[in-house]
Amino acid sequence: MSTAKILVIAAVFLAPPMMASAEPSLRRPAAEAGLQNPFTASLESEIAINAPPATVWTILTDFKAYPSWNPFIRRIAGEPVVGGKIEITVQTSPSAGPLEFSPVVVTFEPGREFTWRGSLLFPGVFDGIHSFKLIPLPDGSTRLLHSERFVGALTPVFRGQMMRDTDIAFAKMNAALKARAEAAASGAGRP
Repeated sequence: MSTAKILVIAAVFLAPPMMASAEPSLRRPAAEAGLQNPFTASLESEIAINAPPATVWTILTDFKAYPSWNPFIRRIAGEPVVGGKIEITVQTSPSAGPLEFSPVVVTFEPGREFTWRGSLLFPGVFDGIHSFKLIPLPDGSTRLLHSERFVGALTPVFRGQMMRDTDIAFAKMNAALKARAEAAASGAGRP
């Protein structure tokens, strides 16, 4: 990423962060959720999906299908092996260009959790820890916990518009995943 692009991004993202939720009415400033360190910021969202965790996991890890349904993470390439790198392209809003990065897989527990950690420039400047966790519910459905924790020296600069755009992108992805998984579970669609 060029220095000019970093400066443009930094100039745009200066408002307080938001805590994400699948329902817009549940979003709240991160400070209300106990965020105090200016060098960290978090987005957290969750959604109930009326499909078994195995169905949700199959869709979540079918990276080749992402362009057909995922409005946020447009592409993941590579094998999700702990310690290995994958290539990801995200688009947080229609007005923002796609961002490409190569994070390291931190956790890959089939049917349960997929987490990666990416860095801007080098570790410690602006790192993101992105996570999907599937929680099986007693009725056979799934609760998806979708989060990102940002840490590093530039975190205060990147708050604001980027956090708001990412919050909205999380909600859109979660809703698309829910629709696809529920259609697959009902037999109306395929994962």
